Amino acid sequence: MRCRRCGQEIALARRCPYCFAVQPEEEPAPASAGEAATTRARQDGPGPGEGFRGPIAGDAAPPPSLTFWGRLRRFLHYFLDPAVPWTSKALVLGGLLYVLLPLDLVPDLFPLLGWLDDAAVVALVWSFLSQELQRYRPR
Repeated sequence: MRCRRCGQEIALARRCPYCFAVQPEEEPAPASAGEAATTRARQDGPGPGEGFRGPIAGDAAPPPSLTFWGRLRRFLHYFLDPAVPWTSKALVLGGLLYVLLPLDLVPDLFPLLGWLDDAAVVALVWSFLSQELQRYRPR
């Protein structure tokens, strides 16, 4: 079976793993008794030696929201949207400034500790921002 939206082979999936489109549930009427048995076997699940027959790796481009440019565009929409609370924007901007400016809680003169506090701030802001961008829907 092929996805009606992107045309990729999706086997018997109800949602396309490439474009995430939900497929309509249309079951053609079997023409013969042999075809009816095959249809029943398909509904029961794959038999021995059968399985997913769609493309395994890299044949299709990822959806635009998963590419670097799609994520960057979503971030810019998020950051420029007046409906987003200013505290969220301040947290992201504060984390960026903390990493870029030379004033730190632990100075970078201490080789490992100075870098670890920067890494911790980057990890916290990255986690916060990824959760926010997952929930954010541009208007």
